[in-house]
Amino acid sequence: MEIIMKKIFIVAFILCIAQVSYAQLFAGGQIGFNRTSVTDQAGNETKSNGWTLAPELGYHLNERLDIGLGVEYSYVKNDAGPIEVATFAIAPFARFMAIEFGNLSIHIRGDIYYANQNDKENDETTNAFGLRIAPLAQYKLSDSFSLVATLNFASLGFEITSGEGDSKSTSFGFGADSGNVMNTNDFQIGFIYNF
Repeated sequence: MEIIMKKIFIVAFILCIAQVSYAQLFAGGQIGFNRTSVTDQAGNETKSNGWTLAPELGYHLNERLDIGLGVEYSYVKNDAGPIEVATFAIAPFARFMAIEFGNLSIHIRGDIYYANQNDKENDETTNAFGLRIAPLAQYKLSDSFSLVATLNFASLGFEITSGEGDSKSTSFGFGADSGNVMNTNDFQIGFIYNF
């Protein structure tokens, strides 16, 4: 974990120097809270709370190519088990602008990520390494602000997961689902602030 923190510091330091030199830095990300309450037919109620903090910092290499680093921490607690899971992830990324129509542009974003998930109920830790590629749409509101919509209904991904003991899994996914174009699970809106 100490090595990861050193790498985060080095990348942040390099991006800060780049900001001073060219003023091409941007920041964005997401923050969220989730609370769910479900009552079954017997009248038993199950509650779940969760939150996510996922900032990202990036640098415009030129008009079409950006690089950056995203960090995420999420926590979910469910009283049905009780289940308590914390996840930390780090994901360097690159974005390429494929098409531009005035203020609207379509990008292809690729992330290489590492995630560590700690299941406190079962005292298990899972690590995952992966690659995901997905399109996103960006609408420029001003020189400083843009709205970004991640279009997860079309994606490509590969992941290797290892858990306690010898448990390992490998997954590959490729999908384009026209039936889920406006599914809120597959459609996320965020923002970017350009410095």
